[in-house]
Amino acid sequence: MIFKINLFAGNADITINYEGKTLTKMTLDPKKPPSVCLPVVSKYTPLDLCVKFNAKLDGLTDMKICSVLYCSNDGKQIMQYDFPCIKAGANGVSMA
Repeated sequence: MIFKINLFAGNADITINYEGKTLTKMTLDPKKPPSVCLPVVSKYTPLDLCVKFNAKLDGLTDMKICSVLYCSNDGKQIMQYDFPCIKAGANGVSMA
């Protein structure tokens, strides 16, 4: 996993490699946190299961990356779970 933190723009580029091949690349921008939703197939109610990532600068050299799992019914959020944050910076990666 490769982290590149751009202090001037306030974002982080994340690349995940496996056996020399790039599996995914993403940019976390605190001004526009990405949200990924999957519809839950149900004949009774329209549900979406979503994950949202937030990234915040913590000082000058560290970035705190947090994720939230939430479920929405017909566009209204009905459940939310906040995962522990990951802190990445000059001292390595740790749980925050």
